Formats: sequence, C-alpha cells, structure tokens
Amino acid sequence: FNPVEGSYKLDETVTVTLNAMAYAGNPIDGAEVKYRVVRSAHFPIPYRFWWRPWPETQPAEVVQGESSTDAEGKTSIVFTAIPDAEMSATLNPVFNYTVYADVTDINGETHSAETTVSVGYQALLLDVNIPERVSSSGSKAFELLATNLNGEKLETEVRVEISRIQGPGTWRQDRPWPRPDVLSISKEQYDAFFPHHVYADEDDVSKYPLEKSEYS
Repeated sequence: FNPVEGSYKLDETVTVTLNAMAYAGNPIDGAEVKYRVVRSAHFPIPYRFWWRPWPETQPAEVVQGESSTDAEGKTSIVFTAIPDAEMSATLNPVFNYTVYADVTDINGETHSAETTVSVGYQALLLDVNIPERVSSSGSKAFELLATNLNGEKLETEVRVEISRIQGPGTWRQDRPWPRPDVLSISKEQYDAFFPHHVYADEDDVSKYPLEKSEYS
C-alpha cells in the first residue's frame, strides 16, 4: 500500500492504492484483489477517562469488494469514512479504517497486505518539542510539526502565541501517589498534614490563569 497523503474528513470518500509486484520487481497485471475495510476507534487523549470507564467500541466492517490490478500492477480501493453514530463527537474519537487485501495472480499464488487510514473529527495534529523546563539564558529554537492522523507531514499555517501564566503562589512538590477518585478531607486539613503536597489539580499547569501575552 502507498502512504496516505493529505487529510480526510468523516463521511468523505477515501482512496488507498495498492501495488502488486513480483519478486523480480515487475508489476503484476490482471491479478484478482479481494478486500474488506474494518472500522475501529481509539482516543488519542486517554487521560480524560481517568474517572470513568473507557467508551466501548466494537470493530465493524465498512465495505468489502473485489477489483483487479492494471498494467502497472496497481488498483485503488475506495470507501466512505463512516463514523460510529453511537459515539459522541465530543469525545473526539479517531476512527481507524483497516484495509485488508488478498491479491491472487494468474498462477493462483496469493499474498496479503493491510494498511490503516485514520480519520477523526479533527483532521490535523500539531506537535511541539518544548521541554517542561527551559533555561532562560540564550535563545532557543523549538520545532513544531503538523501531520495528518496517519503521521504524514502537512504544510499548514500556524499562529503561535506565548503567554506568561500565574503560578499557584506556593511551591508544591510532585505528587508521590496517584490522585484519588474521592477527596475525603478538606484542602485546609490536607495542607495541615501534608504541606507543599498537591491536593487536587494544583500541578495542572493547563489550568493556571494567563497573566499577559509575551509573544504573538
């Protein structure tokens, strides 16, 4: 299978191409191709389910069919990226469409291959390699990478804004144990017994308020 280029949206038509080649490197013309596409789902941000069970998802066959290779040993498999209607879009699931193909040449020899196309409610992923702690001395360069859900690089326009955050005011050491499901004592009692330990989410930097924008 060739790599999946570009990005797809749910309910759009997806096309994947397959090459049938002999061991000598020549294309195989007129080979029979039997294929099927199976949908599954995963959640790229699992921490949002720490307090409840993961949503159940069952594999489902989207389409099956047959085709044949052309003179260049190629064929295209086309299907619609149908989402699971029972899975809420607010959970931001990513649906994996696994394409299974069996290719049989005129001599009856069969080989199999598979590939996966990922499609979600968000078609673009951004990744930044900024470490948690950065020295204030000297200038630093950080890489920002944009890809589709299949890991292929994409060219896109990005707006960057860097803001100073307002810290918690008091120093807190790293949590020595997992956060409990139920907080059985008050924050005041906890601080009296375990000063400088995290009570709830004081170590979650994403919840700190912004003071001002430093760069945009």
